[in-house]
Formats: sequence, structure tokens, C-alpha cells
Amino acid sequence: MNAFQRLERLLQRTVERPFTRLAGSRLQPVEIARALAKELVTNRRVGVGRIYAPNWFRAQLSEHDFRQCEPFLLQLEREIAQDLIRQAQRRKYDFVGAVTVELLADGSLRQGDILASAEIREGEPAQHPGAQWEAPLARTSVFPAVVPPQASSVPDENGIRLVVRDERGVEQHLQMVGREMRFGRGLDNDVVLDSLSVSREHARLLQADGLYIEDLGSRNGTFVNGQRVQRARVHPGDRVRLGATELRIEP
Repeated sequence: MNAFQRLERLLQRTVERPFTRLAGSRLQPVEIARALAKELVTNRRVGVGRIYAPNWFRAQLSEHDFRQCEPFLLQLEREIAQDLIRQAQRRKYDFVGAVTVELLADGSLRQGDILASAEIREGEPAQHPGAQWEAPLARTSVFPAVVPPQASSVPDENGIRLVVRDERGVEQHLQMVGREMRFGRGLDNDVVLDSLSVSREHARLLQADGLYIEDLGSRNGTFVNGQRVQRARVHPGDRVRLGATELRIEP
């Protein structure tokens, strides 16, 4: 019997009135876990040599469902946090901080609804009473992956692939997502490059009637095939250098 099966049996013993959706099906703790597990994958960030998982998770429930959870809220948050860590480890995802799970009541939700969300919070302590569990810390930070379908009409894969070669000579193949990909040392970039030769916001790759690289005011400049540029069109086979990092557009 796994942890969630044990928890469901605990629910049946301690809660007189079961969770019930409007359609009549029960809302089980494992459904909350599955909703957050989906956010684990959807909000992952992919970069050079690593995939980063969100470490802060929130599930908002109807007031009725939340009241049913309250007697064992911390236990439920703990079980879900541990399950999310196990799933991330199986997928070989890294974390940048402790994994936190928070369950909240939302008066606007109907009984049985789950509003799930997740994000990466680097080294940020929890500001709420949700369960917090230490996860393996990532040594570097590089990003992202999936653009949610509702956020953009651009398909996840546009056919543009890159090879990123860091200053140690390690190469990583990336798929461009959407029509813009930002590169830099800051964690809010799409591809975070762990190199002091790269500015926090170094450059961006744009797809608009062709593919362009644009420098964002970097200290060490952006170069295409050895020539420094502010903005230039790039083609398959071109080599773009950002500090000591090289990007190559694949044919």
C-alpha cells in the first residue's frame, strides 16, 4: 500500500462526509497530488546540462474541500512534497531550493475543483505554513521549457535547434520554444549561462521573418562568426558567441 492509499484510508476513517464533485465523483488526495505533479512537468526549466523543477507548489481548493483536509493538512502537504521530490528524481530534475507545498481555500472555486500552480523560487524561505522539505540543490541554473498552450499560440517546437557550448567545451542541444529565447546569467532568462563572462541579460534570439540575434547591452558583447553585432540575422551553421559561450544554429 503506497502513501496516498494509506492517506485515503485515513480520510475514510476520519472524515464523515466524503469529498464530492458536482458530477458525483470523489475528490481524493491523490488527485491533488496528480494536479501538482502535472505542474512539476509543465513548469520545468531546461538548460545546458540540467533540467530544473519548480520547488514551490500551491493547490487551491473549494472551502468545503479544504475544511475536509484541515485535520490532516500538514500530513497531506508532507506526503505530496515527498512524492514530488521522488518524481523529480526519477526524471533527473534538479531543484534550486527546498520543496514547499501549500494547500489553501479559495471561495471562488466549486466543490471538487483544484487550482494548481508551481514556480521556481531560488533559495527563498517559505512565507506560509505549508510543508517544506529539503531537496538536492542545483549547482548552476539554466532554463526553460514549456510554454503553456493558453499563454501563446506559438507551438512548443518551431524546428529551430541550437547547440550550446560552454567555456569548458561541454555541449548541450536545445530546442527553441516560442518566438523568443533570452540568454544570460540571471535566473529569469530562458537559458541561464553559468559564466562570469556572460552578462545577467546578455542577448536574445528572435524569430520574426527570419532568425535574429540581438545584444541586450552586454559587457562582453555578442559576436556572429567572429564579428561583434548589435542585431544580426543568423542562419543554420552560424556561430554566435556570448562571452565564452558559443551558440551554433543547427541545420
